[in-house]
Amino acid sequence: MEKNDLPESWELVSLSTIAKINPPKPSKDELLDNTLVSFVPMKSVEELTGKINLNETRKCGEVRKGYTYFQNDDILFAKITPCMENGKIAIADKLENRIGFGSTEFHVIRLKDKINPRFYFHYLIQDYFRNKAQHKMGGTAGQLRVSSNYMKDFLVPLPSIDEQGRIVEKIEKLFSKLNDTKNILDNVKLSLRLCKQSIEKSIFENLEKTCDLKNLDDVCIKINDGTHNSPPNFPKGKIPYITAKNIRPRKLDLSNITYISKEDHEKIFARCNPQKGDVLYTKDGVGLGYAVVNNLDFEFSLLSSVALLKPNRDILDSNYLMHFLNNPINYASMTKKSLGSAITRIVIHQIKAIQIPIPSLEKQQQIVSQIERGVPLIEHNEKIINFMFKKL
Repeated sequence: MEKNDLPESWELVSLSTIAKINPPKPSKDELLDNTLVSFVPMKSVEELTGKINLNETRKCGEVRKGYTYFQNDDILFAKITPCMENGKIAIADKLENRIGFGSTEFHVIRLKDKINPRFYFHYLIQDYFRNKAQHKMGGTAGQLRVSSNYMKDFLVPLPSIDEQGRIVEKIEKLFSKLNDTKNILDNVKLSLRLCKQSIEKSIFENLEKTCDLKNLDDVCIKINDGTHNSPPNFPKGKIPYITAKNIRPRKLDLSNITYISKEDHEKIFARCNPQKGDVLYTKDGVGLGYAVVNNLDFEFSLLSSVALLKPNRDILDSNYLMHFLNNPINYASMTKKSLGSAITRIVIHQIKAIQIPIPSLEKQQQIVSQIERGVPLIEHNEKIINFMFKKL
């Protein structure tokens, strides 16, 4: 930024001209060891919002050494990668006894009198400043930091205190409108999600009242899972290795696929042999309970986090089975039955015992058509909403 870029009445000054960077801690006489203070680790500062979680307090004597000192109205600026790039910046406010201690990875910016902290918070959090700071970081990979000298020497605009206030007021009015827009979009997304769930829920609720229920084990030729001994896998190769992370409701995501050797594949495939038209069903982890029809024309191996279901095509349509497994009634039922704490899972005997309504094949195909007319339109609208969020 050059002086010529600024309004005539503004000055261009170094940040250290208008602020102390990392001011010293008060002495023990000024701040007693038994004084309660707010404690702010890096995780307590939200990215880009300027919000701080102030749930934690400590006695000053516990944190005086080894932590960064700050007080109300100081700006906390994360100096380490990736926190700096992600926008962990905030104004300290409502601190216990007006004092805080926190991560040593914060720079503290204490502005002088007649300087509006919110004006410089908005200035420092903008992409322009963070992008420039990123290119001046020093240190080793994973431990890159913005130096205090860089912060001190960086040139910032200095309007009058009245002008600072007017600019802050305009910025925060715009942010308020932006938040209102986000809330509206959130409500639209929720409505779309509920609409999608209600389509499937009503269909399968009605079927359960009018059709015979069968255990999956009775209408599938085979139900098992992938290997329980994960082989070495590599970013490149010939045989894809599919795990739960590659499966989403109704689609396979091969963007993060790994590969295994042909020898390992042949051992796994001899027991668990996914073919086109089979259904893959996640049984472990965060994505538990997602089903997709395999539409791939090539062989691949599965990890045990994915179950293989081979429907009896004479009585059970693959796409009907997929939609049944993904419908909110079955999804809620299976996630409720999941076992484990750190990694939740459902097991093969639970999958085999799932009860599914079995109308005629013609009726199943009609249901698939009904769902696939409505759901893609809803999902398309969800994509539009997500795109709009990114633009805000």
